[in-house]
Amino acid sequence: MSVKKGDIRGSYLKDGELTLPEVKQFLPENMQHIEGLSVSEYKFVAVYCANGFDMVDACRKSGYVCNSTQEYRALGNSLLTKEEIVEAIKLYVQTIIKPYRDRLEYELLNIYYKRATYKVEYFYDNNYVFLPIDKVPEEWRCCVDGVKQGKFGLELILPNRDLALQALNKFVTGQNVDSSVLPDEARKKIQNIYNVIKADNVNFKAPNIKERKVNASD
Repeated sequence: MSVKKGDIRGSYLKDGELTLPEVKQFLPENMQHIEGLSVSEYKFVAVYCANGFDMVDACRKSGYVCNSTQEYRALGNSLLTKEEIVEAIKLYVQTIIKPYRDRLEYELLNIYYKRATYKVEYFYDNNYVFLPIDKVPEEWRCCVDGVKQGKFGLELILPNRDLALQALNKFVTGQNVDSSVLPDEARKKIQNIYNVIKADNVNFKAPNIKERKVNASD
């Protein structure tokens, strides 16, 4: 079964809306005929998966018309509760992202680890003044939660390392840090897990997914 026809609005396209042939090129072969979706919903799934999961952009390019970004976001949240859309997105993730899963999980673990173990001096210059964000080494920017006006100028907002350590432990084990687990013990445990994962991924190369050409008949 292919996309339902009832949602097609003749040849009329709203500003910024993509055509079906345009959105089909975003999807792998096994998702060319998703069941149970209207044309607009089909477009939403295709754009949402291809644009890094930006629901506002996906709604706009799917032909939906709202009066504000907030309304687009509310609509996107509503669409993402629909079972058929959720299943389609899961299929996309399994098809496209699964080959990269190990690498993605390692990169996420790396971020959690840095937020839990960073040193404050990484974010200061030689005069003990906070660096501008663009001067912070890129590998440590994941530790910058924002900027605030301090007594001596702009200051970087850095993560609470105890909370970040708990988040890291939960990411690795799936469970919250128990009050009986001392931070140092938890850190050593997670460090060992981190080293194992890093060693397993040191030569990891995600397989290339070739870009599929769209035929004029699609």
